[in-house]
Amino acid sequence: LSGPGTLGHPHGTLSQQAPPFAFVTDGTNLSSEAAAVTGLPQNGTVSSSGTSFVVLTLTGTDATQNVFSLTAAQLAGANELDLKVPFTVSSASTTLINVIGDYSVTTRPLNVIKIWNGTSFEQDGGSPSTNFQDVRARLLFNFSSNNVTIATSMAWEGTVLAPQATVTIGQGQTNGSVIANVITGTGESHNDLFDPNGCLPPSQSAQTPEAPLTI
Repeated sequence: LSGPGTLGHPHGTLSQQAPPFAFVTDGTNLSSEAAAVTGLPQNGTVSSSGTSFVVLTLTGTDATQNVFSLTAAQLAGANELDLKVPFTVSSASTTLINVIGDYSVTTRPLNVIKIWNGTSFEQDGGSPSTNFQDVRARLLFNFSSNNVTIATSMAWEGTVLAPQATVTIGQGQTNGSVIANVITGTGESHNDLFDPNGCLPPSQSAQTPEAPLTI
């Protein structure tokens, strides 16, 4: 952690100690996991509506895992991203969104990410429904590029996996883990961890060839 700013901790204390993980080893494993996710075939559908205000809707029907592939240009051309995937009373289908290419939210400001809660597409207003939280806990954006700019004046929902990238968090917030080579920006990140029971492909790392990686 470096830079001229300050790190706030209004609800706790700060301490310094050795991390409970190995940066090099875990970095290799996360890069391998990102490659495995990128290689998954798409089984969900992507549709777009509107002209002056563009809504990109991702719809999945698989009860276990739904995969979507977007180019950076597709995502950068949307003002709103709506996600609809199956969920049950206590869990949800895993959603994996592969984004190919350098992505910047500043191309066309992505104002909101909404999640289907059973009756409508819901925006997190501070107290999201349980269904919303269950879907978000298993939502992963996988960026394959080296430069990613997200969350400019909005709440970015779900975990961001971009182990090779410099991720810039704008003047907004992320509601999920952010895994990157470098993290920069003026926004804030809420560390809502990815559900370890989510359905991820096995890591291709030679160190753990058979076991899925927890992120």
